[in-house]
Amino acid sequence: MADHIEHSQAVSWEGLAEEFFFTDAEKDRIQKGAQALVLASRVHRLAELRKRQHTAQVQVAEVMGVTQARVSRIEKG
Repeated sequence: MADHIEHSQAVSWEGLAEEFFFTDAEKDRIQKGAQALVLASRVHRLAELRKRQHTAQVQVAEVMGVTQARVSRIEKG
């Protein structure tokens, strides 16, 4: 993971993990949670972008090569 720390009080993930002595199971749980948050953000962004552009799910589905139902499921998370 790239280190993008710009704030003087910010701590890297590695530094935080060392400070709190996370177990491997905890690190795994944190990683899965982070991935879920990223996915939720992308899902929200897809839906918002589609709506802002006044584009139907069917049109997005055609571009993605999936069904409209799949786009709907993606947008719902």
